[in-house]
Amino acid sequence: MMKSIGRIWSQLVAPHPSITDIEQRRQSRLLAGLMIVLGATSLLAAVATGLEALSTHTTPTFYVIPPVILLGVFYFINRSGHYRLAAYLFIIQTFAVVHVLPFFVHDITWLFFASMVMIIGAILLPWRGTLILFVCSVLALIVGKIAAPGTVEMSNIGAMIVFFVTTSLLMTFIQHRTQLERERQAELRSTNEKLVQAEVYLENRVAERTRDLEVAAGVSRQITTTLDLNVLLQNVVDKTKNAFNLNRVSVYLYNAEANALALNTGSEDATPDTQAPTATSNLATEAGPVFEAARGQKSILVQDSADSQLHANGSKADSSTKRSELALPMMLGGRLIGILDLQSEQASRFSQDDVRILQSLAEQIAIAVENAALFKQQVSLVEQLRALDSMKSQFLASMSHELRTPLNAILNFTEFMKLGMLGPVNSKQEDALDKSLGSGQHLLSLINDVLDMTKIQSGMMRLFVESDVDLKQEIAAVVAGTEPLLKGKSVKFVQDIDANLPIIVGDRRRIRQILLNLLSNACKFTDEGTVTLSVKSLKDGVLFAVSDTGPGIAPEDIGIIFEPFRQTATGIQHAGGTGLGLPISQKLAEAHGGKLWVESAPGNGAVFYVTLPSHSDELLKMIELPEGA
Repeated sequence: MMKSIGRIWSQLVAPHPSITDIEQRRQSRLLAGLMIVLGATSLLAAVATGLEALSTHTTPTFYVIPPVILLGVFYFINRSGHYRLAAYLFIIQTFAVVHVLPFFVHDITWLFFASMVMIIGAILLPWRGTLILFVCSVLALIVGKIAAPGTVEMSNIGAMIVFFVTTSLLMTFIQHRTQLERERQAELRSTNEKLVQAEVYLENRVAERTRDLEVAAGVSRQITTTLDLNVLLQNVVDKTKNAFNLNRVSVYLYNAEANALALNTGSEDATPDTQAPTATSNLATEAGPVFEAARGQKSILVQDSADSQLHANGSKADSSTKRSELALPMMLGGRLIGILDLQSEQASRFSQDDVRILQSLAEQIAIAVENAALFKQQVSLVEQLRALDSMKSQFLASMSHELRTPLNAILNFTEFMKLGMLGPVNSKQEDALDKSLGSGQHLLSLINDVLDMTKIQSGMMRLFVESDVDLKQEIAAVVAGTEPLLKGKSVKFVQDIDANLPIIVGDRRRIRQILLNLLSNACKFTDEGTVTLSVKSLKDGVLFAVSDTGPGIAPEDIGIIFEPFRQTATGIQHAGGTGLGLPISQKLAEAHGGKLWVESAPGNGAVFYVTLPSHSDELLKMIELPEGA
């Protein structure tokens, strides 16, 4: 029953639909409730007054009826959507009834309703209107007291009516405030639920986007580390299919010469699309999302293939295998590389965020395809260069051998002629033969250097390792070959050699070659001062140092002097040659497990250091064992 009463009450106080402001709707509902309660209680008060008149045998008065009728008029004005007008009319009528009617009916009971007027005003009016109403009420009371003192009286039932009416109005207002609080609480709960739902939705969206970005980042890492195109594309399509929960992912590559697309890679467990190219298909004649994307060089999104007309034969796709499709062009610098095609069994699977992320993925795949193609070209070029380098090395080695054979014969016959073995030789002829021998020896040295460098570059250099190389003997031979190089120069040759040099493992001829190259360079570049050979024992090896007082080497030239066939300007001026002595010496030192370096400054000469180990297991493995051992 209470629910039925509540429904009826809600219908009686419901505001007009034209009132859209939430606060005005609430005020209109409260005003309607106050009018209903005041009208009902006023009628009850009239009935009570009539009964009292009958019991006292006096004439009953029904002066409350006109205000009640006006209340009904104001009620319908409010229900028609004119809340403000109804509110002001209601307050004016109440003010008039409370402050004017008592002096016409000679009943002071109505003055007790003055506080009720203030309550209604405070409820319905803004604070300025309430203040004005208060001032008017005070003035009305003062004027009434002065104008008609002692002319009114209080009825016997007046106090009861005042209590009944004001209490009813107060309870109506309290009920309104309670209902208002319930509505606000319901609104808060609804808002909180919406916020929770929005938070969950945002969390899901963030998780989805994070997953998508992680996939894109993983593919990016794959792209930057994999150069095998087939392996790369297969990994990309598999990861994309699994990460985005797709039915099929395919990569088609574009052949610009044939103006055609061809399927390069597809997810392994996908059902092939009969409308997609499985072999080379001409771009100008074929239809379908893949070809449309390639021709327009823009993404093609089919949200529901059941409604799509992009197929070659005009038929609709089988919705059991594909509902939505996204074809993305793989572009690089305005050039079409291929198409990334993605299919899903779910309609409207691809959002705009998905399109943006996957378009970025397609661009990265385009870069990877280009990088793989360039890498393949570079590998092919490197192989060609290696073949050419091998041919060059073989040619140089062959030519060196071919040149050395006749050159040795020439040198031998020249030596025979100089010694008079082929007949008497005069002084002029002997001088000419000496010059020929010197030039021949120089040419043979150049040929030997070229042959050594060729062997080093081709990895064919092999040391003749011995386990008992006596450095004292090798140094003595080197010194004997160095002193003639200083003949005619104001240069002193200084030796600083330890007495207890160890017996080391190595190739004695190559060790001698290293020292001769360093000492001959020092002698060539030094015009006055000293050339010093220092040999010191180390804990696990030997340190050689060749120093001179020559022009020195600029810092920017230090790297050049160890490069084959390159010389500094000072080197060309002093000695000419091929520029192979130092590179060969450095490689020979490293082949022994040691190293060679230089310390120098312009004008302060140069010091070349060489370290060689006294014992090396790697070198010992190179010693040839006798047959049958």
